[in-house]
Amino acid sequence: MIHDDSDERRARREAAEWFAHLKNTDITAAKIAEFRAWRAHAANDEAYGELERMWRSADVLERDSDIHRIAQRALRPRRRSALSALGRPPVLALAAGLAVACAAVGYQRFAAPTYETPVGEQRLVELSDGSQLRLDTDSKAVVRFGSHGRRIVLKRGQAFFDVAHDPQRPFVVEAGDMAVTALGTRFDVRRADRAFVVTLVEGAVEVRSTDKSRAQAYTLGPGEQLAAQSDGEVSRRRISNTAEATSWTTGQLTFRETPLDAAVAEINRYTKSKVVLGADDLADERLNGVFKADETDAFVSAIATLYDLQARKDRNGKTVLTRAGGAGA
Repeated sequence: MIHDDSDERRARREAAEWFAHLKNTDITAAKIAEFRAWRAHAANDEAYGELERMWRSADVLERDSDIHRIAQRALRPRRRSALSALGRPPVLALAAGLAVACAAVGYQRFAAPTYETPVGEQRLVELSDGSQLRLDTDSKAVVRFGSHGRRIVLKRGQAFFDVAHDPQRPFVVEAGDMAVTALGTRFDVRRADRAFVVTLVEGAVEVRSTDKSRAQAYTLGPGEQLAAQSDGEVSRRRISNTAEATSWTTGQLTFRETPLDAAVAEINRYTKSKVVLGADDLADERLNGVFKADETDAFVSAIATLYDLQARKDRNGKTVLTRAGGAGA
């Protein structure tokens, strides 16, 4: 299953607290042992490692006005400064102040970035490791990178991944209860409710169920597509043209022997003004063609011409396709 966001927030919060605490010169051996036990957990170790890397940035105060302001506030004397009372050298005082600043601000910076697109829009994101993430219409992804791995949770929609090679940090995409693991490759993932489709363009990926009741794993090669349905059924096939299968990345929708009702459903993903196929007997008719994702009117015009339909707007603003001269099925 998808990891609980609250666990990561807890790890970040505790890491910030430990970081600030360990800057205290009065730390005890027992506290050190407690810290080591806490950091033995992978999630905690990853969270603390992120905070350490920020700390090691020599010019962090110069570059970050928020941290600088909070650190100065932490160091500002109130009646008699506690730091002065302890007789700490200025460097330790600065360390303590910056630790407080990191605790207050640092993990806002390292909170998992979330990328989202509204209906009808796409977004290309350059990730910190050099990988690229392209989000399709009405999609949402959460990026969680750490020292030991790279993980993206696709909350909804569709995304194309161009993965930078890094064998020390596996790249994992989770969608529902399925996970795709790759080292350096290009692939497409689509999630709709509990259904899941992955299309591999190049490289190799392992697709695995994260549902412990279904210990399934598949290794895909270029040109292979795997689909998992909400009922648990999994199908695997080879596709002849990966460019067509991922044509949405260029703003086009390619239909090859696609049932007409499925084509209408696909075009509806890209528009708020929905299209309704009012001739049910045409639902299984096969459509072949290439359409621009943002040109719904052109799609409607083509369908109306091909199948002798008429288009009309209903009271809700939907475009209804019915038999010419009739009320539709």
